[in-house]
Amino acid sequence: MDIEKFMKVAIEEAEMSVAEGNKPIGAVIVDLETKEILSKGHNMQVTEHDPTAHGEIVAIRKACKQKESTYLPNVALFTTTEPCTMCISAILKSKIPQLYFGISNKKLIDNGFRLIPFNNSKLVGNSSYTINIHGGVLEQECLEQRLRLK
Repeated sequence: MDIEKFMKVAIEEAEMSVAEGNKPIGAVIVDLETKEILSKGHNMQVTEHDPTAHGEIVAIRKACKQKESTYLPNVALFTTTEPCTMCISAILKSKIPQLYFGISNKKLIDNGFRLIPFNNSKLVGNSSYTINIHGGVLEQECLEQRLRLK
């Protein structure tokens, strides 16, 4: 699977998010068997007047509707920013086995972003469902985008 290719699509989604007046976070869900994109999403909190409309949630909702299922056991989710606690919970609930993210919450905080610190490892560790998490995919590009579009 071309991990960087799919992260670049998530980065493009983040650009669309900003063009609509939202924060620059993009997500893509890829079928692990066909390697095709099932859904894309970006932050829509402002435009949808919905505090839960994070890029990951938007992409998960679209993929679940497409699959007509609440579970997505054969997909990978790519997101430009480490998922927050709400999003990681949705990822676990939908049984997504692979997660790839660009920049971590900690690195964003270290670079001057005023964010709520969180630790997903406890939540993931206490879950009955296993998820493989891969951080730092195109990390510098994701960071530069966030800094540019702050």
